[in-house]
Amino acid sequence: KHHARLRHLNGMYDAYGPLVMLRLSLPALDAYPLYSKDMSTRSRAAVLSVMRDLSGKHTVYTSDVQRGEQGQLQAGTHAHPVTPLILLPDDYRDRLQAAPHGSGGGTELPRHAAHGVVILPTADDREAVARYVTRHPDGRLDNPNSPVYLQALEDELRRLAQKNQPVKLGWSKNVLPLLST
Repeated sequence: KHHARLRHLNGMYDAYGPLVMLRLSLPALDAYPLYSKDMSTRSRAAVLSVMRDLSGKHTVYTSDVQRGEQGQLQAGTHAHPVTPLILLPDDYRDRLQAAPHGSGGGTELPRHAAHGVVILPTADDREAVARYVTRHPDGRLDNPNSPVYLQALEDELRRLAQKNQPVKLGWSKNVLPLLST
């Protein structure tokens, strides 16, 4: 799964240069089941609204929705859009450029209840981001030593056994035209 996301990140990087990974908190979506149609529809609308506010109608991004275990740094429902730095407003670009880049870096972007970090300009860093954003969306499965891990695993096995229509929690906007064949 991360290979497709990596291809998208590389396409955006080749077309626009440095990329930014955002973390958008979506607490209003905590009430919806993670794998529900409502979650998919509402998360797309929420992310699109923020991204259009940031870069207008011609926004270009990929996004993945996840839900972190309560008590973790990444708790609650959130999205990780990745977009070209050049498409963001000047004040956000300046703020992000001044902050440490790469893993552990970044800065708060208060108008949008977001955190952003400039991805280091290497293929390895883009691959690490692709792996990170496409990991399992249920954060309870991030740590096998967590007291909720077994329950999360049982929930996931039960969900897979139901063979419901898959719900997409990752997507891209205006990225496909950037990809070379």
